[in-house]
Amino acid sequence: MKRGRARRASCIVLGILILDAYAFQAAGATQLSKKISQLTRKIREAERNGTDGLLVGRMWERLAEDYEDAGQYEKAESAYNQALKLFGVSPRMARDYAGALESLAGLKLILNNYDAAESCRAQALSVMEETGDKVGIARTKALLAEVYLSERKYKNARQIGTEAYNEMVSLKDSDDRIVGTLVSLTFASAESGQPGEALERGRKAEARALSTLPADCELIGEAHMALGYAEWKAGMLEGPDEEMREGIRVLKRWTTPGHSYMVWALSLYSTYLKATHRKLEAKQVDEEGRQI
Repeated sequence: MKRGRARRASCIVLGILILDAYAFQAAGATQLSKKISQLTRKIREAERNGTDGLLVGRMWERLAEDYEDAGQYEKAESAYNQALKLFGVSPRMARDYAGALESLAGLKLILNNYDAAESCRAQALSVMEETGDKVGIARTKALLAEVYLSERKYKNARQIGTEAYNEMVSLKDSDDRIVGTLVSLTFASAESGQPGEALERGRKAEARALSTLPADCELIGEAHMALGYAEWKAGMLEGPDEEMREGIRVLKRWTTPGHSYMVWALSLYSTYLKATHRKLEAKQVDEEGRQI
């Protein structure tokens, strides 16, 4: 089962997921359009030849992801639903069904349809629980926690996110998954009135990211942002600015102009600057955000 699309949206903070604004160059858009056309033809051919439903469903899911990358959200949703229709006919496809639900939830988040996103992720969790896949259950809980963050249901996010984190650690899940969950938990704890807990989780996220993940990867940037946010909320005067600046530096290396992670990071930093009465600097950051 492909689960990369729904890995996380840990840049959801203060309950707001900024619309994905991928900046496609003309050549890139043309290449993606060709990819979509080729995959569409393959799907039609597979359907005519009676290819196994699992394989066709996975092709529909890949097509949905391509449509999503192209910003064709209605077509992406339709393709996800085609995949779900095929995955839903047999218990042997349960993990793929849950994965497609998680990806559809991610699309719903982009469209700010939080109720639908929560419904999809809750259903995905129910499906995963029936499979008995403990790692899959923990990961799906983490994804549901991120939806709760987007809805400002911080206590719910903190509760189920904590369950996910503890289960991931116990099961020795991958470091990127654990770091991503800690990042989400840092924000959830901070917004639940638990600054000390947020600080502890932010420090764990950054330490684990720096010691286990590739240098300057996106998750390291997110971890810096999360720790900076936690330090700010804990009332620390030194630390937040340095952490957020470092987070922005890392994210700039790995994201295209206009990418939601970059927009989010600049918005968060600007909020911090305004709260600490550095309005001129905040204005400059806001201007940078408008230009990307």
